[in-house]
Amino acid sequence: MGFYMKLCRNMTSRFTMIELMVVSAILAILASILIPVLTQAKAKAKRANWISMKHNMQLDSDCFGLWSFSGETVTQDENGYYFITNEANYPDAEAYDIGYDPKQLDMRTYGTGGIRVDNVEGRFRGDSSLYYEDSISGNYLVASDWSGAYMVDSFDRTITSWMKLGSSATGTKYFFGDGYCSSGWGGYALVTISGDIAYVRYYRFNSNGQYIYASTSGSEFNPKKDEWFHVALTISQPNHINIYINGELATQSQGNTFSSTDTARTCSDSNGYSSRIGVTNLPSYNHYTDIYFSSFALFNREMTAQEIKDIYRGSN
Repeated sequence: MGFYMKLCRNMTSRFTMIELMVVSAILAILASILIPVLTQAKAKAKRANWISMKHNMQLDSDCFGLWSFSGETVTQDENGYYFITNEANYPDAEAYDIGYDPKQLDMRTYGTGGIRVDNVEGRFRGDSSLYYEDSISGNYLVASDWSGAYMVDSFDRTITSWMKLGSSATGTKYFFGDGYCSSGWGGYALVTISGDIAYVRYYRFNSNGQYIYASTSGSEFNPKKDEWFHVALTISQPNHINIYINGELATQSQGNTFSSTDTARTCSDSNGYSSRIGVTNLPSYNHYTDIYFSSFALFNREMTAQEIKDIYRGSN
């Protein structure tokens, strides 16, 4: 009797050990499945938080351009061109008319290697081996010709984006160029990198051909090459440019005064001077950007300091 009781105890212990091994194996399998899923869910939640925040702030009608550069918003056609979907749901958005589908895709890159997509970021690099347009080599995004997104009657706008400097990001790097239309005047935003220090500036021409700019003084910051930082520019008449770094005001405009005829546009005219992300809009300039982008957004009004801070916190 004692022998059988001992045998039963041994069998019970052996069975319990097997059970533990099976449970451990199941948990390991579940972990290998759930961890990637949870990681993807976190990334989607971050993007959803940005979209939700935008809705909560009632910015839908003001935000006419939003490009998160997530893998779901990037497609490629049969010729190797990449397209970035505009997520702002602007009703009058149409693609720049060069034979592409005007109802589906709102932005495009030049060159088969024109954009590097890594889940939530887009990267633009200057490379003379890529596609040429207007004697400019490199890759960048060209905004659509949007009849409803022209800002002819109002200069006010806001530009926001998350950025990360690439390993070769030194010197002057242009990251946005306003539409330089035949009936309007262009402007451009840039980052000047000198060693470990960077400055964000915004220049534009007025009706007299003079520069209007935000001074580098006060916008100095120290970005790490592998860390994201948030930039926001608010622009309005008569002489008001604010630059925010990571949700905080860094500098204000210094320069000439805007006139009522100085208008900002997001457009393309017969000369092809479209609004561009990743390069200036003027063909005579050849400063390409070694910068990663995420959640690049355009608004057709000057946002408040609190709204800029909310965007920074909500999309962080």
